[in-house]
Amino acid sequence: MIFCSKSSVLKLLVLLTLTQSFVACKQDPPYIATGEKDGVVDDSIHVENNAGVYFNKALSSDGLNVEVKTSGNDELKHLSLDVALNGKVAIKKTLTIDGIIVDAMMADLNKDGKQEVYVFNQSAGSGSYGQLFAFQMDGNRMDSIILDELPTKYLDQYMGHDSFDLQGKHLIRVFPLYHEMDPNCCPTGGMKKLKYKLEKHSGELRLVLDNS
Repeated sequence: MIFCSKSSVLKLLVLLTLTQSFVACKQDPPYIATGEKDGVVDDSIHVENNAGVYFNKALSSDGLNVEVKTSGNDELKHLSLDVALNGKVAIKKTLTIDGIIVDAMMADLNKDGKQEVYVFNQSAGSGSYGQLFAFQMDGNRMDSIILDELPTKYLDQYMGHDSFDLQGKHLIRVFPLYHEMDPNCCPTGGMKKLKYKLEKHSGELRLVLDNS
């Protein structure tokens, strides 16, 4: 039988308490993804934690600075655009969204001297349907840009999984085509690429299909 003095037992208890405290406090940090591609630093940040995936990206051009970020949780998520012109806050806009922001870009597609901001969203669920939030900056105004509906001839083969990009003067939308018996995971109809150009119709800014 082994006997321990009271002081030895006390020291052992203190050591065990400190060890448990250290283990409890040591947690994995949130995942932050940044990177560099083709010499261009990607300043967008995705932070994954128990409340969801958050996005933050700063866009700038000729004295115009736009911070695009998300906040909230999976049940109620917000997209915020904070616009500063020549260092002064000009506009703050907040939208309620469902899904995950994939990317944000700035461009002047119609070459009218006014920058546009394009925010690409991917809905929750197996379909991962693409959604676009787009605005044109005009001084202290932020005008909405409307994306035309998908042409009806593609609706029977469309099941989401869109991706968006900007190329030259066009917004590019790409999605897989499904045949009737295809499962969601495995489309067999190839990929469809659509090009949209920015035009003004009846006082509204619209991204219309460019068939040229």
